[in-house]
Formats: sequence, C-alpha cells, structure tokens
Amino acid sequence: MRALPILLCIGVGAGSSTAALAATPSPASTASPDRVEITIAPSVGDVEVMDRWMQLAAGSGMNDAGVTWPEVADDRTLVIEIEGSLLEYEYFVGVRTPDGWAGPAQSASCECRDQQLIDGVRLAVSKLGPQLRPPAPDASPAASKLRPARRLGPGGIAGATLLGVGGAAVLGGILMLALPPKWSVDEDDPGLERGKTLRLPGAIVAGAGVALVTVGAVLLHRDRTKRRATVAPTAGRRGFGVAAVVRF
Repeated sequence: MRALPILLCIGVGAGSSTAALAATPSPASTASPDRVEITIAPSVGDVEVMDRWMQLAAGSGMNDAGVTWPEVADDRTLVIEIEGSLLEYEYFVGVRTPDGWAGPAQSASCECRDQQLIDGVRLAVSKLGPQLRPPAPDASPAASKLRPARRLGPGGIAGATLLGVGGAAVLGGILMLALPPKWSVDEDDPGLERGKTLRLPGAIVAGAGVALVTVGAVLLHRDRTKRRATVAPTAGRRGFGVAAVVRF
C-alpha cells in the first residue's frame, strides 16, 4: 500500500512537465545504460520511477553540454546518486575514471519537488558532460619528432665571430672612406694648406673586413653542412686576399 501514495506524491510534485518527460522520452535524451551508474536510495520513494527520471535527466544534460554518448570514453562513467527522503533530496553527480574522479563533482541538498530535483541533476550533468570525453592527446610526442637544432661547433663559433668582426670592419672602412679631407695650414709655408684623408686606411680596414667576412662565412658554412673547406691567404703584386675552396 506504500507504493501508490509515493507515486501520487511524486506525480503531483513534478507537475505536468515531469509527467511529459517521463511519458515521452526521446532517444537523444535517454542515457546510455553502459555509460551511466545510477543509485537511488529506497528512502526517496519509488526507486524505479526515480531511476527513469534520472536516466532522462542525464541524457538531457548531455544534450545541453553538446556531448553525444558515442563520444564518451570507454573508461569514464557518469555517476548519479540520489539519497534523502521525499521532497528532501540529496544528490551527487560525478564522472568516474579508473584513477578516480575526473575533475570536481557536483553535489547538493534539495528541499524541493521532483521537477526541481530533475532540473538540478540535469544542470549538474551539463556541467560535467565535457569530462566524459577522452582527454586531449598530449602534444609533446609530436613536438619530439621535430628535428632539434644542432649546436655550432668550434669552427661554426669561430666563423660567426669572424662574420661579426669582419662586418664591423667593413662598415668602419666605408665610413672612413666617406669622411671629407681635413685641411691644415703648413707651418713652413703659411700660404699653403695641406689636406689629410683617411681613404687609404679606410680601404685597408674595409679590405680586411671583407677577408674576415669571407673566412667566417666559409667556416660557418662548413660547420653547418659538414663539408670540407680549405681557407688560405693569398698575396700578389696587387695586394693580398683570402682563397677558399669548398669540396662538395
């Protein structure tokens, strides 16, 4: 004789919307039995009816979260527990994995009618729905496949240094060549002015800078490509220079 009064009380507390929800379930809003674990304490009333409502609340919450049941990971289970007594419910909603709970669970006390309980569980499921998906793959294995940058060897370091020094020398020589002559009065002949320029030193500095840049570039290229190169100074009647031979 106890089941009938409890059923009538639940029906009145839920209202017409709950009755419609229980009477006309849609496949999209029904929970997947192998993905949901529902525990109903006998003290809350009709366990079979409440279990059915929790199934529908779980499915509707998943729809609200935009997560479909095929997306749920095989090792994740939606857990719903209802305890307390009629109109004084306590519910717990969480996502369980073999290693424990996936993120924070949802729990609350609800001195409410049945429809408010269903709405509370549905809201909790919608918040936890994304936790049912498989975790995002770690990006570190893909990153490890990238070819690591090789460090410069002694020849590469020397080449980079010569490039820097040679570039500075070339720039300095060009500035010296661009300077205007500096005129001064001859002490022995006040009516005569003599001009001094830095063209010759500038040309020497710029030439030396070009030689350093050439040597540095060859050494750096040799270090990066592991190709054999021979660098040797050259001298002749018209000046000096650097000769580089790279073997491919």
